[in-house]
Amino acid sequence: MKLKILTFNIQHCKNYISKEIDVNSVVSLIKETNADIIGLNEVYGAYDNKIAQYEEIANKLNYYYYFGKAIDYKNIPYGNALISRFALKNPTTIMIPDPEIRDNSWYETRCIIKSSFSDFTLNVLVTHFGLFPSEQLSAFSTTLQVLNDLNFKNIVFMGDLNLEPKDKIIQDLEKYLINTLGPNNYTYPSINPMKKIDYIFVSKEIKFTNSKIINKVVSDHLAHYVEIEI
Repeated sequence: MKLKILTFNIQHCKNYISKEIDVNSVVSLIKETNADIIGLNEVYGAYDNKIAQYEEIANKLNYYYYFGKAIDYKNIPYGNALISRFALKNPTTIMIPDPEIRDNSWYETRCIIKSSFSDFTLNVLVTHFGLFPSEQLSAFSTTLQVLNDLNFKNIVFMGDLNLEPKDKIIQDLEKYLINTLGPNNYTYPSINPMKKIDYIFVSKEIKFTNSKIINKVVSDHLAHYVEIEI
């Protein structure tokens, strides 16, 4: 079975050019890739009588969805989302423990979405690591525990990791999973990108092809796409 996977930090649907909230531009990019399974970072839930962004995106695609709330940002639910052409099975939110020392006022509590599927064997993990070493180490430790619980098999792990390919955590992840795209495929910022911080990893038995960055400016990140076979 072949599946098209996409990871995308949508910056709460804020269009990087117009600076306005633009859900349709996110939907358009997903439609253009024809992705089956999409991990989204920086997603708003429902607030002020507005429909949740993940629900609006999924409804426009006629896909299934699940939201993993990490925090409330100015009273708005905020976190990651999993959007899927296929029915999700037992989706859950795994909170990443806060480190004892928070490095900076930009610190945020983080989480991982974990889900399997009703019609085939695959485990998808969607996350967004923090900006600072203490929270990145905590996120890696939690990720490793989840991977171990899944026996490191039948896994797609994706998201904005806020780490460049030379970072030790990325290199440690590569001991357990396959990084589907090389280090010079930059994802941030979306105009004149200078670094790669968005990733799709797969477990070692999964074959993949056509891994690429989608060079279309929608949010402040570029989306990362890959086709897998399970």
